[in-house]
Amino acid sequence: MEIKFPTPQEIEKNTRVDINGSINVVTTKELHYNIGGAVYAVPQEFKTDGASIPTFALALMSWVRGYSSDRFSQEWIAAAIIHDYFRRTRIVSDRLGDAVFYDILKQTTDKPTAFIMWLSVRVYSLIFR
Repeated sequence: MEIKFPTPQEIEKNTRVDINGSINVVTTKELHYNIGGAVYAVPQEFKTDGASIPTFALALMSWVRGYSSDRFSQEWIAAAIIHDYFRRTRIVSDRLGDAVFYDILKQTTDKPTAFIMWLSVRVYSLIFR
């Protein structure tokens, strides 16, 4: 599936950090994702908590990579925004949302990290949804 998504520079230019009880990234302009020919617009003022994956997965990724990243890393934020948007709006299935998350991560980070992150969200989907 071909996916076109905002670059880290576009995301940085069109988001702001909101610290109001918790830390979120908030879109200041619509962000467009083209997924297999279908265009999804994440609306202005959409809040995401970034790549909120379990601590054990972050620890495993740090061990595999030799360094750590935070949940708002430029490597992960494009995938996190659309994934959170899909989860909140339910406009696509969890399976498709998780697949899009993984496909974007494979383009923005190393494959072991992408796999660990994808596996974390799939397990969450199966247990808690």
